[in-house]
Amino acid sequence: PYLTLFPFMCRFELRVQQLFKHYIPAYLIDIGAYVIRQRPRMVKVYNTIHQINERYAYFWTNEWKFHNSNSEALLSRLHPNDQEEFSYDMRRINWIDYWANVCLGIRKFVMKEDPADIPHARKQFTKYRAMRFTWNFCLVLVFSRAMYLAANYRFQWMRQLWFSLVSFLVKLMKASSLLKFF
Repeated sequence: PYLTLFPFMCRFELRVQQLFKHYIPAYLIDIGAYVIRQRPRMVKVYNTIHQINERYAYFWTNEWKFHNSNSEALLSRLHPNDQEEFSYDMRRINWIDYWANVCLGIRKFVMKEDPADIPHARKQFTKYRAMRFTWNFCLVLVFSRAMYLAANYRFQWMRQLWFSLVSFLVKLMKASSLLKFF
């Protein structure tokens, strides 16, 4: 439910996205953690994520088509009792459960993480998602403020757009209950 894929036009765009959405916030959070005498870990987390992305990029960025016509022909030739006992009809697979198990397998066997840590990881994920939203909120504010200042107070519509945007973002943040994390 949390997986989102964004196709990037090129590697340069991906690196820019990673810089602004991952590394700059991670370094700021780690500096804050260092200041309050906690162990900095966000840069390490993003490095791990990016290593996994690089490792599996070939499989994630290519299209794969599998045909099971031979399997279907074999299944249709079986006796109905055997069809029930040895069913391997791809249409009966619960793909949501399948991919959830794939993700758990990657977590356990590739990333070598303990499955008992999943509840804590979900809490951390919610917290990090709130931080990411806040970071994006700040980027939008800075960009829109720069546009507002660039207009040099000459355009009334620019001023109205600025205040409308800030008002909308504050309402959105309150409505999404993200303020409880800070």
